[in-house]
Amino acid sequence: MDGKQRRLAALCASMAVCAVIAFTFTFYTPQPAYATAHGHPVVVSMGDSYSSGEGNEPFYGQEDSNKYKNTDWLAHRSTIGWPGQLVVDGTKLSDLKGDGWYFVASSGAEAVHITEQSQNKSWKKMFDGGSEDLDKQIDIFDKQVIGATVDYVTLTIGGNDLGFGDIVTAAAVNGLNRAPDVWGKAIRDRDYLRVGGVGLVMEEALAKFEKETKKKLSEVYDAIRQKAPNATIIVAGYPHLAPKDGGGIFNEVEAESINKGIDTFNSEIGKLIVAKDNFEFVDVRPAFNGHEAYTDDSYIKGVIFGPQDQDLNQVFGDEAKNWVSAYSMHPNEKGQAAYAEAVQAVINRLGPVAANDAEVDSTVAMSLVFDVSGSMNENSAIGGMSKLASAKKQSTDFVSSIGGQKATGAGLSVRVGVCSFASSARTNCGLSTDPDEINASINALKADGQTNMYAGLANGIEQLMGEDGPRLMVFLSDGLSNVGGSTSEILALADKASSAGIKIYTIGFGASSSLDEGLLREIAERTGGEYSYEDSSNISSAAVGLFA
Repeated sequence: MDGKQRRLAALCASMAVCAVIAFTFTFYTPQPAYATAHGHPVVVSMGDSYSSGEGNEPFYGQEDSNKYKNTDWLAHRSTIGWPGQLVVDGTKLSDLKGDGWYFVASSGAEAVHITEQSQNKSWKKMFDGGSEDLDKQIDIFDKQVIGATVDYVTLTIGGNDLGFGDIVTAAAVNGLNRAPDVWGKAIRDRDYLRVGGVGLVMEEALAKFEKETKKKLSEVYDAIRQKAPNATIIVAGYPHLAPKDGGGIFNEVEAESINKGIDTFNSEIGKLIVAKDNFEFVDVRPAFNGHEAYTDDSYIKGVIFGPQDQDLNQVFGDEAKNWVSAYSMHPNEKGQAAYAEAVQAVINRLGPVAANDAEVDSTVAMSLVFDVSGSMNENSAIGGMSKLASAKKQSTDFVSSIGGQKATGAGLSVRVGVCSFASSARTNCGLSTDPDEINASINALKADGQTNMYAGLANGIEQLMGEDGPRLMVFLSDGLSNVGGSTSEILALADKASSAGIKIYTIGFGASSSLDEGLLREIAERTGGEYSYEDSSNISSAAVGLFA
């Protein structure tokens, strides 16, 4: 902190409203891109099994005594998976796991598991089983990564939406039906596939892609861009799976059908990527040419029947797909290296991350939540002003100093919203950078009614949900919650805010006997914020020029 900042901090030390607001801006002073500030890049690796490294042991968490609760193991994130082999600015990503490299790809993931819903991972042993939900992958930007500091995102997604598993199973079942062994006999009569085999399944998959999957993938790409606005997003495609003349479980017709379908899929993904800024598509098919499954130097595992040591499902089921290991038809160790080499070529072409780093502006979203219950009409100790009037004065002075402007020397953009609560809650002003609009809504506040802290808190949280960048709430109250949700319900809202990455700074003022200070303090502490108490006697109007 320089001398000027120290003087400003001292100036605000005795101001209840301004001190808390000033503190939040000190905390959220935007940082330069991570590679510049910490000497190494930030990379997020997302997607499905072709990014997680399915089939390649050891998996992260494999040696955990309670691996069935370990999300890395449940997702089958391989220690030799291609994302961890990438080198960015001279640093191998696997050396940065959890501190610069965030690995959230998961075997079996579909587009919805990136942006919309958790992914349920169930495991089954002979006499035991269970399941866990993995967070939707995009949550990593809110929980561990500040999106603006991310340099690269790597991704493969869409194969499970297309139904690659069903296609492989179709080929496996057809292959077994042709085989005069015990496996063929066991599966031959199962009603898993309709007449038409692999070709029909692939046709249906491509029709589904055109009808719905293409739109889903585009939405996923856009959602990631929103969370990581400064990142280069690298989307890798899928290799041919079968040798062109057939081999192993694939006859020539099946091989041609599968590979043509993959060609179409890759082509469509490439078209989506070309239309988006700062996206890169990596076609891995050339790297795998001549190294498909069942070739002499295969980069892809063939179909494996029966559970492998680390398969989540260790028990055969009634459906044919449960007879095939999840390891099947995934890049092996050589395939992981081939993927890494193809993606690395793009990273090398783009050059050092440090050369691209600039000061990153973090857009802060702030909700000012005012208690406007009847007691706010009582006089404060400032020249006969009511508590509400003094709070309004400090808040409008503050908004005038920073609203709609860059805080000088901080590179910070601020969007401020206004909410209020008494017996119920309302939104007085949506998030805005217009100081006149914000201040007009503050000046229009009137006090009347009871104190419904639950409604006020819920409304403030709702205003901030879905916003990118740092989010914080300043919650002002002079009383006890006497209507609405219980204390436990109010604290549950604080937990919800915390999970969403929203910090709440609470201010209690007026006579301490009329305040639930314990509740206000706990709301703040649960979200990583601060609680401040003032009796209004020393609230100053010196907020003007706070960031000048």
